[in-house]
Amino acid sequence: MLLRALTASRNFLYEDTLTGAHNQRYYEELLSGQTACAAALIELTNRHEIADKYGPEATEEALTREIGAALSCVRSDDLVVPGDGFLLLTFTSILPETFRPRLLLLHRSIRDASSDRFPALSLCPAIGGVCQKDKVSRLVARAKEALAMAKEQDPAVCVLEESAN
Repeated sequence: MLLRALTASRNFLYEDTLTGAHNQRYYEELLSGQTACAAALIELTNRHEIADKYGPEATEEALTREIGAALSCVRSDDLVVPGDGFLLLTFTSILPETFRPRLLLLHRSIRDASSDRFPALSLCPAIGGVCQKDKVSRLVARAKEALAMAKEQDPAVCVLEESAN
């Protein structure tokens, strides 16, 4: 019973209540110092437009769709962590030659995600990633650079660096 209570408490601390994904606190306290093989940052480039045009319920729906699409494209040992205006994915193991195709699949999955509640709502993701074994905090910094470049491309996916893991 104590173990269940501790697990529930830990889940409460580190899970996003809306989506069930890990939260920003999880990243700051546990994930940033760990090592991963790759990381990607996803930003909905039309997030502010969604908020202005459709309101907070649609913004929440967009986030839920984005996270759901991301979760459908990663394995159970990979992590999806919503952040402040972006979504972080970390990959425990992925081959460099499959990283970019995975991000392209993820881009399509998010872009094509639909909703009965807001059928006219479209998502415009930009994805920046880096595939190189390193600490997550360093991967995130590099993925931010790739994300900035991705916003200028079509499709909006940029892999900054690929190297053997």
